[in-house]
Amino acid sequence: MPSNYGFFGGAPLIPAAKLDLNASNSRSYSGSGTTWTSIGNIQYNTTLVNGVTYVENGDFDYMSFDDVNDYVETSKTASNLGFYNSDYSMEAAVRFKDVGSDNFVFGTQTSSTRQGLHVGGRNSMVYQGHYSMDGASASGTLSANIWYH
Repeated sequence: MPSNYGFFGGAPLIPAAKLDLNASNSRSYSGSGTTWTSIGNIQYNTTLVNGVTYVENGDFDYMSFDDVNDYVETSKTASNLGFYNSDYSMEAAVRFKDVGSDNFVFGTQTSSTRQGLHVGGRNSMVYQGHYSMDGASASGTLSANIWYH
């Protein structure tokens, strides 16, 4: 696996991603506490909620979620992140314990059409969208306990 585990996203052709949360970089996460800082070209703090666990693992440190209610709060919408009405790319390294339900890697709670943002796994498919403007891969694309990038 690559040494940088975290979430990346932003408009293309920008030298640094707008949202760059990197558990392997001490500028992004100190190794303790609930603040995870974006070190992209727009810097701001996010909050680890409901017991997200930091795992120090040599070359690749990462955040572990308990499959119940853990998440990272950005307090941002797709517009705030520069994802609304523009091209963008996202990158994450993930391993789902269960692929038969909702397992989202990133999302916002905004429920306005094309403003919310979510990407992850849903019913063994890769699922991505902007609240009511969604798309998915073919059924059976994801399997449990396999790392995906």
